Amino acid sequence: MIHCPTSEFYGHAEIFRQYAGINKKIPINGRLQHGWSPYKLGGVIAGDSLDKQGIKFFTWTEMAYGYNHESTKVPIEQNRVFPVGAPILYLNTPRIPQNRFGVLAIPSHSIATTKIQIGVWEEWCKYILYYYGAKTDVLIHWRDVENGYDKLVQDIGLGVKTCGRITEYDFLKRNVAILQSYNYIVSNCVQTSCFYDDYLGTKVIFDGPPTPKDPPAGYDDVVFEKEYVGNFKINCAEELGLKFKRSPDELKNLMFNYA
Repeated sequence: MIHCPTSEFYGHAEIFRQYAGINKKIPINGRLQHGWSPYKLGGVIAGDSLDKQGIKFFTWTEMAYGYNHESTKVPIEQNRVFPVGAPILYLNTPRIPQNRFGVLAIPSHSIATTKIQIGVWEEWCKYILYYYGAKTDVLIHWRDVENGYDKLVQDIGLGVKTCGRITEYDFLKRNVAILQSYNYIVSNCVQTSCFYDDYLGTKVIFDGPPTPKDPPAGYDDVVFEKEYVGNFKINCAEELGLKFKRSPDELKNLMFNYA
């Protein structure tokens, strides 16, 4: 068994355990893809995991087949990559909740290697306030809560929503509960929450000043915009990996079989 501690993040491992009927906190035998990635080769695969020989990768789709890591050039054989679909597919979530209201704004968020500057956040918040009103709430990524941007949002006059820390087991459940509460989601980029919103039946609007983040390697602005924004509705089911959702027994054998 090769266990990656990061597989416990966002409560995803717990969701898979519950779905597979695992009552104990048994670790997943491999590494999970936690969020959507525009990289066709799969953001789930990283150099630290490649060093662990034989590790399994559980991805949303088949996008990681044949991946070669840029630095190590280590090939990932198909029998090490197992598409299982997005974690949200394994929650017992009603698709059409009642009593939705208002607008939830979800900005592009900082990542481990890139912190979105405070001036960019101010510009985006003022845009949202002007066009969508003071009753708009902002869902802030945990990294940007750590950056203190939740206070900035409140000072500008918008509401704040957060999902907690990534180590909390109810993170995704809390995220879904928030997303289901609104009629509309407005985002300035394509990101994980947009696909979750569409799956939950929430209307997604792409609007707002873009953050100064380059498109993924191999994409220019036009191609990236056309592929992921222009065809967003078409791509949702494919990007979430709906066709790869496993049965409880299949998931149990894939993720919790230590033989």
